[in-house]
Amino acid sequence: MQLQLDAQHLARTLPAYEKIRELETDLAVAEAATVAYPNHARVLPDGPIVFRRVSFSHYKDAGLSDSTGGVRDLNLVIEPGSIVGITGPSGAGKTTFADLLVGLYSPQSGEICVGGVPLHGPSVMVWRNAVSYVAQDPYLFHDTIRRNLLWAAPEANEAAIWHVLCMVGAENIVRNMSQGLDAVVGERGGLLSGGERQRLCLARAMLRRPHLLVLDEATSAIDIEGENALLDRLLRATPRPTIVMIAHRIESLRHCQRVLLFDRGTVVSEGRSNNAFPVYNFKDYQRAEATAR
Repeated sequence: MQLQLDAQHLARTLPAYEKIRELETDLAVAEAATVAYPNHARVLPDGPIVFRRVSFSHYKDAGLSDSTGGVRDLNLVIEPGSIVGITGPSGAGKTTFADLLVGLYSPQSGEICVGGVPLHGPSVMVWRNAVSYVAQDPYLFHDTIRRNLLWAAPEANEAAIWHVLCMVGAENIVRNMSQGLDAVVGERGGLLSGGERQRLCLARAMLRRPHLLVLDEATSAIDIEGENALLDRLLRATPRPTIVMIAHRIESLRHCQRVLLFDRGTVVSEGRSNNAFPVYNFKDYQRAEATAR
């Protein structure tokens, strides 16, 4: 009976052990990145983010032939400095796309490149350092506003902190607190409203000075008027990051130069909110590459 109980404990522990081994692999890649990039470069070469026939299924390992999760055979080009909206029904592959985009997942087939450099090995670690990701339910530590913000950019000074707080419309919120930047936000930001938490997490993301900013329903708790003002200020940021915005509210997507509709793991249609920015589809990009060669 004791042997049986021990075997059950071991079986329950194995998945955690496998995750630890995956983490060890990631850390080894990070060390390799330091060797490969001795100048500690934070970004890859300038250029578009390109998805070439990228597929990723969450059910592949389960041996299911008819997988429904993830993305499939995705071809996409995101130009530097553009603002791209992503929408679609639940389960359409939007979040999987975002996780692939920021380097949390590696494609099971196909390739992702940034500035012509494939994202694998050391280049993934460098890319992650150039990305900020803000989710719908952002996480704040049970600590001060200052330390929550500096967690993303320890080298930032107070002027930089106030600059990003102003950018996201949180400057007055913080100044009205009795302890200002040293006010404690509570466990998971429980002493703040949902909109205030989202604004502070957006400030933390911008303090990092990312080359890519991914917003996954990151302004859903902010009213439409406040969201419009916030996005207007983000778009005036210098330098402005490439922005990928996942949203269901049509009003949230009106700032985007391209809006991609996802369904069943692929882009089924694309709309343009203005013609002020050159937009290329994948075939256009392939023709441009062929011409350059």
